Amino acid sequence: MKKTLLLASVAATIFAVNANATELNPYISAKMKYVDLTSEYNEQGFSLELDDKVLGGSVALGAALKTNAGTLRAEIEYNKNETAEKSFYNIISGEVDTQSLMLNAYYDIDTGTKLSPYIGAGIGYAKVEGKLTENISGHQYQSSMDDNTFAWQVGTGLGYAITENITIDAGYRYMDYGSFDEGFSELDTNAHEIHLGARYTF
Repeated sequence: MKKTLLLASVAATIFAVNANATELNPYISAKMKYVDLTSEYNEQGFSLELDDKVLGGSVALGAALKTNAGTLRAEIEYNKNETAEKSFYNIISGEVDTQSLMLNAYYDIDTGTKLSPYIGAGIGYAKVEGKLTENISGHQYQSSMDDNTFAWQVGTGLGYAITENITIDAGYRYMDYGSFDEGFSELDTNAHEIHLGARYTF
């Protein structure tokens, strides 16, 4: 609950713009990501941690508002990762698919140069799907689970303005895809993400 209130406060601050703000510009962005994803399965007292390094990508539509101190941005982002997989001695294997729709807010710090460090946070909706396969005495057993969860993220990065309209963006964020129960199973998923992308401001 405290995390939710903190993220809501950040979002409210982003939209509480001072009266000197004069320029609002829409933008689009696209990013490629390197994702260190971890999921923990818990099923009837059995626990299994699945961790994998996968690639991902995101696209976003947002608006940037320039102020005397820097630039405030708000965006809607769709995010999807490759399937994370892990096998343990060909006896147990797991797969996790993740995607999300996020409402993000950022503050770009004006340094007086083409470089602009930023901080950000976001909340949204995630779709998480997990599958567990067990090979026991020559027989294969599969269980699957999926749900829509509350997701949140916090991160930081650095933008470099190539032109007035194009900015290269590199950064890091922690993404929590939430947890859910289904029957006797529970799945909890989070990720550390490093991204490289570009923004085009109209």
